[in-house]
Order: sequence, then structure tokens, then C-alpha cells
Amino acid sequence: MPMYELIPTEAVTEVEATSFVGGHPHLPSTLALPTCAKCEEPLTFFYQVAFPEGHPWAPRSLAVFACTSTWHPDDLIPPLLPQRRDVVVPEGFLNSYQTTFRLLVFPTRTAVLREDYVPRVQFMAWRLDQARSVAVTKSKVGGEPTWCMGRENPASYAGRPLVFLMQLAGHFAFERLPGALPMARDPQFARLLPPSPRYDLFVGNVVYLWGTNDEGPEAVYALVQRP
Repeated sequence: MPMYELIPTEAVTEVEATSFVGGHPHLPSTLALPTCAKCEEPLTFFYQVAFPEGHPWAPRSLAVFACTSTWHPDDLIPPLLPQRRDVVVPEGFLNSYQTTFRLLVFPTRTAVLREDYVPRVQFMAWRLDQARSVAVTKSKVGGEPTWCMGRENPASYAGRPLVFLMQLAGHFAFERLPGALPMARDPQFARLLPPSPRYDLFVGNVVYLWGTNDEGPEAVYALVQRP
């Protein structure tokens, strides 16, 4: 599978972008904006990627949302299964575990700029540059995961094969827009620290995303490693 590094670019506008961070998401007009299952507040849009030709998920897009409104100490990262390497993810898990985050998949051609969403993260477009190798400190689509704590490739989901989709670098800088509320933090410590100008996705861990690779409905498996 070809591998592409995600490179920031200023040559693409928010209207034109298909792979980008922040701003307004591009989603199908019929798709409801996701809310948090714990606090019922709108989820914050972090980024989305349009998978290129040669990737098993072309021509689909994936949009990532997560809660920044309420501190959920038990949901800072995607729930972990007891076995992480070569794990067989049980049926239904990939739907029920998305409580404080949502991973939305849709045909790229159906996406429109969703002006009904109020942006919280500064927009930044990505271009996809084909690469032969990408360090764990970089973000990439396709190829093979670059592990920072040892291999944890999942085996399958409910008997369906999984393919590596992408990884997002740890401590990625999601710049908070002026006027957007700071990210919720542990109330025991929040009063001692100034509000952060950034949002963190899954506590700044490296994010690895896998997807089903057959004719059934798409499902995404997320796991993280400490950078």
C-alpha cells in the first residue's frame, strides 16, 4: 500500500480542502453533527482525511471528533481491550466504544462544508506527499504503522479483516480559536494552571487508526501509544 506523509500547506483554502485540521468539517449534509454521549455537548472537530487512490479506503473520508467540554477521566483515550496485539475485536465493540469521540466515515464526493458547525480549532490544510518512510513523530496515511511502544496490530473485527488507515503524531498542535472555550481538565488541577491555547486529542498520544477491509459497512478501530 502506498504511504503518504501529511504535510501542512497554505495553498489550499477551507472550501477546497479534503484533508485538513480544524475549521468547518466537510460532511454529508444528511449527517448529524455528533454530540458527546456523556455530557451531550457538541463534539469538537479535530481533523479529517480523504484517502487517496491506492489506499483500500479510497475514495472515502474519515472525520475525527472528540469531547473538549467536560472532563471524562475514564474516557481520555479509546477503551483498551485486555489483549492489544493481534486482538480479535468483538462484534459491536467499534460502535459502543465511541462515547466521548466519534470517527465518521463517508464517501468523499458527498461531503459539503458544514457551516452549521461552530469551529473551535484553527484551520490548517494538509497535502499528501508520497513517502518511503515516515518517523513516528510524523503523521501519515497508508503504508505500515510506525510504532513507538512495540507492535500492536489488531487481527480482525468480528471476523472481518482490518487494514491500517493512518497515524497521527503525538502532541499534535490543535490550536484553539479565539473565543473557543479552553479544553476541560481535571478540576483538581485546572484552577492551578492557565488555560491552554491548544486542544489535545487522546491526551496527546500517537493515534493509530484501522478499518474494516471487506464489503460490509465501514468500522474504525483506534488505539494509542505514548510518544
